[in-house]
This record gives sequence, structure tokens and C-alpha cells, in this order.
Amino acid sequence: MNKKGQVTIFIVIAVIIIVVILALFIKINNNNSKYNSIPQNVQPVYSFVENCIKTTGEDAIVYTSMHGGYSSEPSDKPLIKSEIPYYVYNKKNYMPNKSLIEDEVSNYLMSNLSGCINDFENLSDFEINATKSIVNTTINSNNVVFDVRYPISIQKDKFTYKLENFNGIEVLVRLNEIFNAANEITIDQLNHTGTLCITCISDIAIKHDLYVNLVDYGENNTIFILTDVNSKINNQNYTYIFANQYG
Repeated sequence: MNKKGQVTIFIVIAVIIIVVILALFIKINNNNSKYNSIPQNVQPVYSFVENCIKTTGEDAIVYTSMHGGYSSEPSDKPLIKSEIPYYVYNKKNYMPNKSLIEDEVSNYLMSNLSGCINDFENLSDFEINATKSIVNTTINSNNVVFDVRYPISIQKDKFTYKLENFNGIEVLVRLNEIFNAANEITIDQLNHTGTLCITCISDIAIKHDLYVNLVDYGENNTIFILTDVNSKINNQNYTYIFANQYG
């Protein structure tokens, strides 16, 4: 019986290894097919734009997360020092939904992508004309994905080519996990309007594998700093900040 059990375990492990290898092969093959569809002499342009989208997208995620999910100061939401939004204020829920946060990340990326592109000065061998970008951001379980429409006309010598779509550019960050944790903290605060339930917050942090720091700000105001050591951007632990009022 022990030998049969060991054989079964080895078979399961072998199947898992095969599945992992196949998944990696499919991912690599998909990435290669993306570049194979682009003429080799314009691939440097595609790679440059793709890299700019990713790095600016990372900046967008960090900036909006440090401002409670907003890329610009919301005019219709209560704030602390015009920087950090309340998610609970006067016993009301002001937390932005996931769709709004996706739009805010997209807005930041669209507004700041040109700074990275820098008029394609690093690609002076090409004559490049680009129009305004349109960004769609999707927050998934373990990543954030950018699909960008950015029409570009490329000319070099007598060769002309057009690029338009830069899709599936991902940043491995657990924004979705932090969003869910922040939502649970917000709901819990609305259920305990007169006090701050430290035990409840601790349970939420453990559930989502996060660290939660609380900073008192004036009377009955707390700033929440959610940190995910499982997600890093620019070699820094990913952090998300918002505030709640209680009492």
C-alpha cells in the first residue's frame, strides 16, 4: 500500500510539473508571436513604447494607491490635507469602486506617457508620428493589465509601418487584494461607527496577507496604510493609503 501511495504521489507531481511547463511554453509562445507579427526593423519602436507603458503604468499604480485610488484630487470627496480621501466620513461610505480606480490609473497613464516617450528622441533613426493614447486598465486577481491604443506611424528610409495596439501589458501587483481588504475595513467601520475595531482590522489583514498600519490624525481620524510584501514595484513593497473617520 505504501508503494502504491508513493507511486500516486510521484504521478501527481509529474502531472503538476508538466502543466507548469506547458503554461510557461504557451506564455512564451504568445509573447514571441506578438513580436513575430511585427517587422523586425520596427520592433525596437514597439519594445520602446511597450516599456514606457509598463514603467508609466507602474508609476500610475503607485501614485493612485498613495492617494486612495485617485490620480487627481476629487472635488466631491472629503479629504485629509487635500491628499488622502476618506472612505468613511460622517458615517457615509465614500470608497471608490474598482471601475473608478481603473479609470484613475488609466487617466494617469494617458497624461504621463508622453513624458517617457519624450518625442521618441531615443529613436532618432526613425521618423515617428504618434497620436493621443487611449488606455484601458483592468485590475485582476494578481496583476493589473493595460490595453493601450496608441496609433504610431513609423518611417525609415523607404519603409513605412503603422503600430496601433499595445495590449496585455501587465504589472504583477495585488491591487485587487488590497482593494478587497480596504472594502472590508470600510464596511466594518460603518458597522462600528463609534469606535475602531482593532481586532477586526487585524483579522482582515491576516485574511489578505497584508500589513496594516494605523496613524491617528486629529480627533477621531485614522489613516490606514496597507502594505503588501508580496507585491513590489521598483523594488519597493506595494502600499495603499486611505483614511476613515469614526466616533
